[in-house]
Amino acid sequence: MSNRSGLRIEGTWLRSRLARRVFLMFCAMAFVPAALVFWLTWRQADRAIDTSEHRNVRAETRFVAFTVLSRLQSAEALLARIADLGGVYAPGETHLFDAVIQRPLDAGVAASMLPRLHVWTRPASHDTRVVLLTTRRRPDGLTTLYAGILSPHYLLHPDEDVVDGTRVCMHSGTQTVGCAGHVDNDARIMRDTWDLDLKAEFGAPAWRFESEHEHAAIPDLQVHWFALLAAGLLLMATLMSLVQIRRMLVPLEALMDRIRLFSGSRGPAGAARAPDELAALSTTFDDMQQRIGGQLARLRGLSTVDSGIVSRQSLDDILALVASELRALPGIADAAIVVELSTHGMRDVHLAGRSNGPLDHGTVLRLLDSPTLDAVDSAWQPIATQDGDSSGRDAPAYRLAIGESGEPHAWVVLLAHSATPSDETFDAARQLADRVSIALALDARERRLVHQSRHDALTDLPNRLAAIEALDAALAASSGPFAVVFMDLDRFKSVNDGLGHALGDGLLVEVAGRLRGALPHGDMVARFGGDEFVLLLHNVARAEDLEDIRARIDEALAVPVVLDSHVMALRYSAGVAFHPADGDNAHELVQKADVAMYRAKQDGGGRFAVYSPGMNEAAREEVELVAALRAALAANALDVYYQPRIDARTGARTGMEALARWHDPQRGWIPPARFVPLAERHGLIDALGAFVLHAACAHIAGWRAHGLQFGRVAINVSSEQLRAGTLVDDMGRVLDAMGAQWSDFEVEITESLLIADVETSARQLQALRELGVTVAIDDFGTGYSSLAYLARLPLDTIKIDRAFVVALEEAGTASVVKSILALATALGKRVITEGVETDAQLHVLQGWGCSVFQGYLFHRPMPAGDVQRLLESAAVAGTAV
Repeated sequence: MSNRSGLRIEGTWLRSRLARRVFLMFCAMAFVPAALVFWLTWRQADRAIDTSEHRNVRAETRFVAFTVLSRLQSAEALLARIADLGGVYAPGETHLFDAVIQRPLDAGVAASMLPRLHVWTRPASHDTRVVLLTTRRRPDGLTTLYAGILSPHYLLHPDEDVVDGTRVCMHSGTQTVGCAGHVDNDARIMRDTWDLDLKAEFGAPAWRFESEHEHAAIPDLQVHWFALLAAGLLLMATLMSLVQIRRMLVPLEALMDRIRLFSGSRGPAGAARAPDELAALSTTFDDMQQRIGGQLARLRGLSTVDSGIVSRQSLDDILALVASELRALPGIADAAIVVELSTHGMRDVHLAGRSNGPLDHGTVLRLLDSPTLDAVDSAWQPIATQDGDSSGRDAPAYRLAIGESGEPHAWVVLLAHSATPSDETFDAARQLADRVSIALALDARERRLVHQSRHDALTDLPNRLAAIEALDAALAASSGPFAVVFMDLDRFKSVNDGLGHALGDGLLVEVAGRLRGALPHGDMVARFGGDEFVLLLHNVARAEDLEDIRARIDEALAVPVVLDSHVMALRYSAGVAFHPADGDNAHELVQKADVAMYRAKQDGGGRFAVYSPGMNEAAREEVELVAALRAALAANALDVYYQPRIDARTGARTGMEALARWHDPQRGWIPPARFVPLAERHGLIDALGAFVLHAACAHIAGWRAHGLQFGRVAINVSSEQLRAGTLVDDMGRVLDAMGAQWSDFEVEITESLLIADVETSARQLQALRELGVTVAIDDFGTGYSSLAYLARLPLDTIKIDRAFVVALEEAGTASVVKSILALATALGKRVITEGVETDAQLHVLQGWGCSVFQGYLFHRPMPAGDVQRLLESAAVAGTAV
């Protein structure tokens, strides 16, 4: 137990006022129950005696009553015998009656109506006598009445019938028949009554017997015994109270010490002045209540702030609430919160809400910029300042930085009263400062989420949602005409498939940055997804107004993009819709710009197309055409044509390429340049390739059955099969089912497909070569690939794209073609040139070193029947195939 306590239980316990009070209380509490027990016991004994005496009196009364009844019956029997003898009775029978009177019964009186018992009072002496009556008929027919007057001492014998201390009286109505016995009038009297029914026996009213009995007293010995018992109980209670007082006071002082320790009280000064231990305990509890009350108030303040944070109140409201809670802390005169708005030093000051408070915006900022402050850390930093009152005294101020070490993004400023605030106040202020940190973090997170919800994660451009909102805002503002441009990068899928998504993403980021820099201030560029961008161009009402912006975009995208040693030239297709000419709805304008963009792609790409009403019809036709193509593939309604390849040096055919052809019943012949891009855009290219492979196997089986030599048939391979690694298995199932051979085929792969996954591509192509299939790379020189990949891939043939044939006269074409030929020669690859249509082209290409050609100059694509006739003619002429 602490020695600080001023209420020690040492020496005699009566030193304690509480001990004396408790002792007296225990004595009273012991004496009162003992006295109550004694009284109850006394009363219970007295009541038991009363009950016993009452039963005795009742029994005595009944005994007397039945004795009187018996004597009346005996007297009646004697009177009847006297009447029978004609009024003669023996001398020994005279003591019952004082007299027996006989006389004739009055005429008209019925003997049966007379009562046999009658109580009669003499008028002169007022003596009450009991008379018995009986009648007898005489021989002459008259009735004689006999009346026996009983002796007064016959019915009651005082010495025999009544015990000492008892008096019994008989009453018939209001008449007293007689009494026996004696009682002391000064004694306690017990009374009892008993009614004796005489009607059945004598035809008379009932008699009432009233008894009085002297109450017996409790024996003195019993009273002494009860007194000793009460004194023993009182003594035992006193001893127990002394023990209990000792046991109670010592823990009570320990409890007060612990309460002071729990509540943080610095001393027992208030308790020492208390009149007793309970008052000291009350004082200690009051001190603890005040401290806990302050803590609860601070907790309620924290709860209010937490509730505001959870309910997503605005940051300004939360900071104002925190400043108010700071000012309400004990010892704090005013408070403020300062938030860093930007890296340029802009600050937002939130005061505690009083316009006339000691702190204002200027004072708070001066405190923050005070040169006397230490380096920023996590502790409260004191600042000496004048509080501005008339006394000129110094009011302590403190600052706490919130944020990462060295880079605070908020501060809490406290202005205290004249005394230094307690540690509890600083702790509570620190907890409120933590709420500021949480509120700032949540606000930053919310702003970040809002930004993310409206911006593309890859390019940080506005996304589809933000773009539609911006268009709606522009439409609502009615600020004038504007244009919506829908852009799409040409051949971007080849970049993604050929070079991988990482390089594709890098390309999109670069394009986004260039477009953002090319647009005038106030215009917007957004990414809708994939390689699709939407531009909002203000004050552009017609196509002529686009020329300047288009030139800026072309200039921005003219420089090739270099990523990981890959040089990628940028080309785009764009569609334009104008407001208000083409619509007054955001979705409508975007949809029409999208339709115009697809028209630009259909026209070859690399251009702008302005929306016109007829383009919607073209879009509808494309949807219908895709549906028709899907139905034709499902019904195997397409055809496969073949275009032979010629070695110009010998004129011999060196194989052929299988090409899909489509004749629609309603639309007629649809060129491959129309439906193949459709199949690629709408996910039908794999089904188209499978159809070509099945048809080619069927035709090869027919030619082989006729013994014809047809060489190798080149087929184009699906990009999905090559990426999924199922090319060998897919071809094997078809060849086994159709009876074709691996050596009958050459697979053509575009260079972008090969580079998507070099290792997977190399394994599959090598497996095909081992089975007897040759491999050609199609459209070489038009993609984004590096020539270094050619040495790593198992290729047999390089096909020069017809784009170089068409551009023979353009500068640089000769260098590219000659470089391809030199590379193919160095690597041991065969070269085929596509799209040769004129002798002039053939002459130029032969001069550059090309020898194997495919084009309209030699053979147009032909159906399988024409191929069979051509092969049959060659067999007859002996021409090599």
